[in-house]
Amino acid sequence: MDGLKIAKDRNYDRVSIKTDNKEAIEAIHESFSKTSPLALIRHIQQNLMDIGKWKLEYIS
Repeated sequence: MDGLKIAKDRNYDRVSIKTDNKEAIEAIHESFSKTSPLALIRHIQQNLMDIGKWKLEYIS
Protein backbone atom coordinates (compact mmCIF):
# COMPACT_ATOMS: atom_id res chain seq x y z
CA MET A 1 0.00 0.00 0.00
CA ASP A 2 2.82 2.41 0.81
CA GLY A 3 4.43 1.80 -2.57
CA LEU A 4 1.19 2.68 -4.33
CA LYS A 5 0.94 5.93 -2.36
CA ILE A 6 4.55 6.80 -3.22
CA ALA A 7 3.89 6.15 -6.92
CA LYS A 8 0.84 8.40 -6.80
CA ASP A 9 2.66 11.16 -4.87
CA ARG A 10 5.49 11.10 -7.43
CA ASN A 11 2.97 11.37 -10.28
CA TYR A 12 3.87 8.04 -11.88
CA ASP A 13 1.57 7.33 -14.81
CA ARG A 14 1.74 3.52 -14.57
CA VAL A 15 2.43 0.84 -11.98
CA SER A 16 2.84 -2.92 -11.88
CA ILE A 17 1.84 -4.77 -8.72
CA LYS A 18 2.91 -8.36 -8.08
CA THR A 19 1.52 -10.35 -5.18
CA ASP A 20 1.09 -13.92 -4.05
CA ASN A 21 -2.36 -13.11 -2.67
CA LYS A 22 -4.88 -14.22 -5.29
CA GLU A 23 -7.85 -13.10 -3.17
CA ALA A 24 -6.48 -9.55 -3.00
CA ILE A 25 -6.16 -9.37 -6.79
CA GLU A 26 -9.70 -10.68 -7.23
CA ALA A 27 -11.08 -8.19 -4.69
CA ILE A 28 -9.37 -5.26 -6.41
CA HIS A 29 -10.57 -6.35 -9.86
CA GLU A 30 -14.13 -6.87 -8.55
CA SER A 31 -14.13 -3.39 -7.00
CA PHE A 32 -14.16 -1.91 -10.50
CA SER A 33 -17.48 -3.59 -11.30
CA LYS A 34 -19.12 -3.24 -7.88
CA THR A 35 -18.36 -1.23 -4.75
CA SER A 36 -16.27 -3.11 -2.23
CA PRO A 37 -17.39 -3.07 1.42
CA LEU A 38 -13.71 -2.90 2.42
CA ALA A 39 -12.25 0.58 2.82
CA LEU A 40 -8.73 -0.64 2.00
CA ILE A 41 -9.85 -2.08 -1.35
CA ARG A 42 -11.72 1.13 -2.20
CA HIS A 43 -8.61 3.15 -1.32
CA ILE A 44 -6.40 0.95 -3.53
CA GLN A 45 -8.94 1.23 -6.36
CA GLN A 46 -8.99 5.03 -6.11
CA ASN A 47 -5.19 5.23 -6.15
CA LEU A 48 -5.02 2.97 -9.20
CA MET A 49 -7.60 5.08 -11.01
CA ASP A 50 -5.64 8.24 -10.15
CA ILE A 51 -2.42 6.73 -11.53
CA GLY A 52 -4.06 5.60 -14.75
CA LYS A 53 -2.27 2.59 -16.23
CA TRP A 54 -1.74 -0.35 -13.92
CA LYS A 55 -1.27 -4.10 -13.93
CA LEU A 56 -1.93 -6.64 -11.19
CA GLU A 57 -0.06 -9.92 -11.42
CA TYR A 58 -0.37 -13.06 -9.33
CA ILE A 59 2.93 -14.76 -8.52
CA SER A 60 3.23 -18.11 -6.80
